Amino acid sequence: MKKTLGTMMVAATALVIAGNANALEYNPYVGVDYSHSKTNVRMGGGNGHFGPHHDSAIVNVGMDIGKYFGTEVFYQRSGTDKRNKHGNEFNTIKTWFRAYGIDAYGYLPFGCDLKFALLGTVGVGEYNMHSKQKRSGGKDETDHGYGWRAGVGAQYRFTDTLSARALVRNVNFEGIHDVDHMFEYVAGVRYTFEFIHRQD
Repeated sequence: MKKTLGTMMVAATALVIAGNANALEYNPYVGVDYSHSKTNVRMGGGNGHFGPHHDSAIVNVGMDIGKYFGTEVFYQRSGTDKRNKHGNEFNTIKTWFRAYGIDAYGYLPFGCDLKFALLGTVGVGEYNMHSKQKRSGGKDETDHGYGWRAGVGAQYRFTDTLSARALVRNVNFEGIHDVDHMFEYVAGVRYTFEFIHRQD
């Protein structure tokens, strides 16, 4: 599965660059984000409830192609959520996750100087979910699968190189036992390197 996702990431990035061969500007960047997420856990009988809350750090590397489109790869590592199931201290559950993948971004800049932009994003990632339950002797259990990501937000460009963005995203999981989806709030900054201009 990891090899498949890695191949998809490389292929998608190559297709984006090849498909925009006539673009005038290629703007590579690196960024860091903070994320707070709520995970919906399926219960027996098919009903769900919001379960663990996680704070995460995200690093990303990407490229804006022109003013309206971009793509990036990301790596995300969450902190640990600890809670007592049904208020029982002997049934304490700790959870955390790691993820990596690729996202595509669309931008709608406006204003006289085009510093502010609305954005939409879709992508896919591989998620590795970890849990450790006190009642089971503290055994670390891991499950992994795909997460299909979609979100909306806004971005503000302070200078040609420094910008900030905030967005909300929903992640629908596939192949992860008893986990349905995750809703997250993301905020971060990014540094854009010197513009690369294509000469037609």
